[in-house]
Amino acid sequence: MSSPPFRIHTISHIPHEDLGVIQHWLKDKKHKVTFTRTYQTDHFPDLNTLDWIIVLGGPMSVQETHLYPWLTKEKHFIEACIRARKKVLGICLGAQLIGEVLGGRVTKNPYREIGWFKVERCLSPLHPLATIFPSQFEAFHWHSDTFEIPLSTLPLAKSEACQNQGFLYQDQTIALQFHCEVTLTNVQSWIEQGEEEWRQKGPYIQSPEEMVRDLTRFDRTREIMHQLLDYFSR
Repeated sequence: MSSPPFRIHTISHIPHEDLGVIQHWLKDKKHKVTFTRTYQTDHFPDLNTLDWIIVLGGPMSVQETHLYPWLTKEKHFIEACIRARKKVLGICLGAQLIGEVLGGRVTKNPYREIGWFKVERCLSPLHPLATIFPSQFEAFHWHSDTFEIPLSTLPLAKSEACQNQGFLYQDQTIALQFHCEVTLTNVQSWIEQGEEEWRQKGPYIQSPEEMVRDLTRFDRTREIMHQLLDYFSR
């Protein structure tokens, strides 16, 4: 039996970081989607008007409230959604915001991580999410910050460059440092917009050529993301 349409509110922080393959899933399932684009407005909706929120990434740090005053308001909104037991999915910056809201510190990671790198699942093979996340898989990364795993959450994944790559809270909030939502177009846009970052030296920074070389990577992460969204729907 298919799930009823959900009211899903998306928070985006920069124009070139969008829903990617999540948009395909939303359209196929006919869910209602609304947006807060923080580069245009700091208005967040009433909790009674939504079932889920999806919090996307961005280049800013969670501490940069002096540069981005809307960050404070967004943190309060995310916290309210979690307390109201709405479904909450955070990706990259979104995951870091969730981590801070739940009491974990967000700091600089030892390494900047940009490109396709292996992620190792931390969950028990008996956990339902283990059927979605393989024991090891390649995912796309573009970050320099990291979060602590908050108390009362379940660590989800790690990578060689970044010890904390995700966590689960009360089976209704999922934070992912890595990107399974990206399309080739997303990555090409990030390469164009983020030249200053990928030109830096580092053991976990790939060349633009390597980032777009193997298109099957996008197929595999799309499958993971769509299965995760299906899990959230149940």
